[in-house]
Amino acid sequence: MSCTTNTTTKRPFKLSSLTFRLILIFHFSLFTFHYSLSQNNPDIKRTMHWYFGFGAGLDFSSGSPVVDTSGRTWAKEATVVMSDTCGELLFYAQEDTIFNRKHQMMENGDISGCCNITQMVCVPKPECDSLYYLFYSWNGGDWNGQLQYSIINTYANGGLGKVIEKDRVLLDTLVTEKVAATMHCNGTDYWIASKQLTWPIGRNIYAWLLTANGIDAVPVVSPVASMWEENGDGALKFSPDGSMAACELTNLYNPYKKDSSYVDIYKFNNCTGEFSDPITIRQAWPYGCSFSPDNTKLYVSTGMDCLSIGYTDTIYTKQFDVSVFDQTAVENSEIILRKGPIADSFQIGIDGKMYVIDSDTLLSGLGCGSIGVVSNPNAPGLLCGLTNEAIDLQGRTVWARFPDFVESFFSSFEYNNCYSSAPGSEDGQENPFRVFPNPFAEFINIESEQTYSEREIKIINLQGTILAEYLSQNGSPYDLSFLPSGIYILHITSTTDNLVTHIKIVKL
Repeated sequence: MSCTTNTTTKRPFKLSSLTFRLILIFHFSLFTFHYSLSQNNPDIKRTMHWYFGFGAGLDFSSGSPVVDTSGRTWAKEATVVMSDTCGELLFYAQEDTIFNRKHQMMENGDISGCCNITQMVCVPKPECDSLYYLFYSWNGGDWNGQLQYSIINTYANGGLGKVIEKDRVLLDTLVTEKVAATMHCNGTDYWIASKQLTWPIGRNIYAWLLTANGIDAVPVVSPVASMWEENGDGALKFSPDGSMAACELTNLYNPYKKDSSYVDIYKFNNCTGEFSDPITIRQAWPYGCSFSPDNTKLYVSTGMDCLSIGYTDTIYTKQFDVSVFDQTAVENSEIILRKGPIADSFQIGIDGKMYVIDSDTLLSGLGCGSIGVVSNPNAPGLLCGLTNEAIDLQGRTVWARFPDFVESFFSSFEYNNCYSSAPGSEDGQENPFRVFPNPFAEFINIESEQTYSEREIKIINLQGTILAEYLSQNGSPYDLSFLPSGIYILHITSTTDNLVTHIKIVKL
């Protein structure tokens, strides 16, 4: 499946209308910009918006979490959110509904995910700005459980999006509720991983490759899972660098008892899609887990639902040191961060902190109206700075899970502001336009809160050659797929409004 394309007018000739001053300024800033680009991780901005639980949300646009109550999720467990590489919200979903950026159900957005699934994950199609793959289970944990996916075109309906393929089956039987994704070693493609129930199939974890050509229906199969009979609950999480994965396996018959269930830790080869060398940690009903941003620690919550039947001695929030990948070393590194009538799950944020859903039966409403934070998740033991009930959700609640993201989005916390421009407008005023995504693969969008008369838009290389010209397209995306990778100048003029603006754009 290819991305949507628009007609482009190409008119290469030597620039004569821009001043020599502009060209000198861009060349002078080129080294600095190349340095900042090398430090830039635009994908982390895809995680700027979180919607989860019962109308709860966080907005990280400022760099720190601000409570957002505009979301429409109504979910005990899985949600997913996708923003673009400028941090602009594109859409979000719960197991049965996809919402657009205006918080309305997206066209064809009633999907068949079911029932109180633990995880969903959304992955951008490689080398394409407009298409996204959403993966989720239907009836996960049962004999007829399926792993399904839908494809979303965010350019449809004037940018509000449309589900163009829905509920396609990737794995058709005995699927658990686990699904996760990480980037391929080539830095472009993605691996999507899930697991079948161990009995009666075997100990298989599957990895499918998503490329610019779409999803490869033939998975890489790794027979590494430790538990024979499980109920399908628990999470599957990759480390941010994609070198490891943790998989929680819950005992089918009596998950509440101490050491009845397992947390497996695997090495993962993000070039071949193979899981290997399992380390097995025995726990009671593990539910939430996450690696630290520096890939050296694993946080695990045990005892999910144990508090409801009195097994409070099995409920812990634990940290393991996985910097040495060895069974004995990992087991011996266990540190209990807190214990009691609690239940936790975790998610890294754009600020490098880890956020915690920290239910507590001793609190009014089980403590579901607030969330905790781990301020220094790379630090050992209590130095990590776990603070419970740190953020009040302003009347919204969450029961079990934050949105899941592609964990490799958190491989670096360095990012640039898409909307800064250099040298800016001719009169020195702040640039009135937003250009996104930037960097881009094929298309860019140009938006402004102000209304201008007809605008002329030029794409110019750093030698001053005009490569394309447009008149404003009433909000339609501009197809720049013909450009080689590099840095360009977006030159926007409106003679009537006395407007001249120059913005750097980067073609990946």
